[in-house]
Amino acid sequence: PDASTIWFNPAGLTDLQGEQIVIGTHYIIPHSKFTNDGSSAATILGSSPLTGDDDDGGSPAVVPNFYWAKQIDEDLSFGMGFNAPFGLATEYDDDWVGRYHAVISDLRIVNFNPSLGYRISDNLSVGGGVNMMLADVILSRVIDFGAICVAQFTPSICQGLGALPQGADGYGDLTGDNLDDISLGYNLGLKIKLTDSISLGFSYRSEVDVEVDGEADFSVPSAASFVFDGDLFLDTGLQAEVTLPASFSISYANQVDNLTYLADITWTGWSSFQELVIEYDNPAQPDSIELYEWDDVYRYSVGIDWQYEDDTIYRFGLSYDESPVPDAERRTPRLPGNDRTWVSLGFNVKATKYMSIDV
Repeated sequence: PDASTIWFNPAGLTDLQGEQIVIGTHYIIPHSKFTNDGSSAATILGSSPLTGDDDDGGSPAVVPNFYWAKQIDEDLSFGMGFNAPFGLATEYDDDWVGRYHAVISDLRIVNFNPSLGYRISDNLSVGGGVNMMLADVILSRVIDFGAICVAQFTPSICQGLGALPQGADGYGDLTGDNLDDISLGYNLGLKIKLTDSISLGFSYRSEVDVEVDGEADFSVPSAASFVFDGDLFLDTGLQAEVTLPASFSISYANQVDNLTYLADITWTGWSSFQELVIEYDNPAQPDSIELYEWDDVYRYSVGIDWQYEDDTIYRFGLSYDESPVPDAERRTPRLPGNDRTWVSLGFNVKATKYMSIDV
């Protein structure tokens, strides 16, 4: 292992000697395709077809990570990790067909993870750490004030105001963070050496409650100024809370000559994410509620490390990652998830006595 074991299983810190730093980054290029098969407005709004084009909301993102590990004595090691374990980034044109559901969704979670690993015996090590998470979020969408008008008045009145459905669009931009109330969790690890070549690892990460404070900025077209009579859609503060999931992993490693066989099963408790409720400081503004009702899921993975030469390791991996989205009804433009099959290829080269490079 290397210092990134701080994240995967802090018990692995006891296998490191001296001091080690790992610096890395991922460049993620997601793609999501939407095809409109006849989306229409609600019956009360006339069931007219929704206007706008199809769009791909995938937005590239850079995700860095940093780990530092130091051996304190023969049995005790300390580590500090920095990574971004949760995040999403989707961005659509503000005139696409799904603009009333989402335009920009940008969630960034940064985790600081001080950890300790302790060797109980030659065959058993334990570890644990604290997770301090900072969150920053941007959520925006177009608001159909024409639909609000028809729901409140009559189509003839709204036609006179120039506020018919899809004809009087405004905008809502919600931003927030938890810098005033850092979210806390913990992680635990256990590593067992069954033989000189076979190891088992167990790792648990707790749920983390993230409470966000921020601002809601609304842009209201002049045709929809009637909403101000009820003190609606005024710029205001907001609060929201979401529970990030717990996870539990069992991992296996078996070294046979110059090959190391690897396997992992990870459970993630996404059922903690049932809904997103945004509460506004403006008492006249109703809460925004989005239902997700996600399921707990598993990821299954296998891999091989091939020690080709003393200074070169080739890697291969394959995994199946279940989506927590339960069905099409709960798949949203903000989080258009699906089951995934991952294929990974890589190598490690020892560049100098003190440095190696992984790709």
